[in-house]
Amino acid sequence: MCIYATIMSTLAPIYESSAFGPFIGVFFGFVFNYIYQSYKNNQDKNKYISMIKSEFGICICILEEDAMKVLPRDHWISAVNSGALKLFDVKSELEPLTTVYNTIGEHNNDIPTGLLWKDDLQLKEKRDLLLLELKKLKSEKWLDAKSWWQFWR
Repeated sequence: MCIYATIMSTLAPIYESSAFGPFIGVFFGFVFNYIYQSYKNNQDKNKYISMIKSEFGICICILEEDAMKVLPRDHWISAVNSGALKLFDVKSELEPLTTVYNTIGEHNNDIPTGLLWKDDLQLKEKRDLLLLELKKLKSEKWLDAKSWWQFWR
C-alpha cells in the first residue's frame, strides 16, 4: 500500500496541472483525425476503383466488337490528375494499372484511319493481348471494393 501511495503522490502533479487536459484533447484530436482520414481515403479509393472497373468493362466491350474505336481513359486520367494514385499500393495495384493504361494509350495511337482490324495482323494481335490483359486485371481480387473496417483488421 505504501508503494501505491508513493506512485500516486508522484503522479498527482501531472493530473492536477493545467496542461494535462489540453494535451489529452490534442492527442484525441489527432487520433480522430487519423481515423477520419483513413475512412475518407478508403471511400475515395473505392470510388476510383469502381470508375476504373467500369472503364475496363467499356474497353472490353469495344475490343470484343472488333470495332476500330478509341478506348476510354478518362477515369484513369482523372485519378492521375487528382493525386489519387497515392491511395494505391505501388507493386500490386499501381504497376498493373499503369501498364494496362499505357497499352491502351498505345492502342489509341495505333488506330490507323481507313484500315480494318481484320486486315492488319499486328494490330489484331496487340488488340487480343490488350483484351486478355484487361480481362485478367478486371478479375483481380484487389479491384473488389473493400469496406473501411477491413483495413483495420
